Amino acid sequence: MKKVILVLIFVFLPFFNSFAYKVDFQILNIGLKGICNNSNAVVIYGDFANILVSKDKGENWEQIALGEGITNTIEKIITFDETFWGIKDSSMLIKSFDGIKWFEYPIPTNY
Repeated sequence: MKKVILVLIFVFLPFFNSFAYKVDFQILNIGLKGICNNSNAVVIYGDFANILVSKDKGENWEQIALGEGITNTIEKIITFDETFWGIKDSSMLIKSFDGIKWFEYPIPTNY
C-alpha cells in the first residue's frame, strides 16, 4: 500500500505543481541605502543612483535609470509635502514628484 501511495505521489506531483504561482526573480546589483514613500509611490534607493519605484504598493517595481550626470550614490531621500527630496554624495540635490522623473540641483558652496 505504501508503494502505491508513493507511486501516485510521484505521478501526480508535477500536475499539482503546474498550478503553483509563477514567481520571477531578478538579481539586482544595487547597494540599497533606504526606502521612502508618499501617497502615490514607494521609492527604494541605493548606490550609483539606482532607484526602484512601485506605484502599486510593492506589487510591481520599475528600475529608474537617472539621466546623464546623475551617477553618484544617493545618500538619503525624504518626503516633504508629497515631493521626494534627496541628496547625493556629490553635493547635489535631487527632486521628484512621482519617483519616476528626477531633477538635479547643485548645492551652492560659495557663500
